[in-house]
Amino acid sequence: MLYYKDMTYCPYWRTCEKGRECSRALTETVEDCADEFGLPIDRFNEQPPCYKESKREVEPK
Repeated sequence: MLYYKDMTYCPYWRTCEKGRECSRALTETVEDCADEFGLPIDRFNEQPPCYKESKREVEPK
């Protein structure tokens, strides 16, 4: 199956220390672009190895 940008996105980015800088963050922009192209998004089912829990939730840019 072909996924948007052929990469796995992270739905846990809002609670990750590096969430704002993460190239795999599953933001609304990513979801909108994938919808525009009609492609599904591949997502991590669990927190990835790079995940570092943040004390507070990250806001999108």
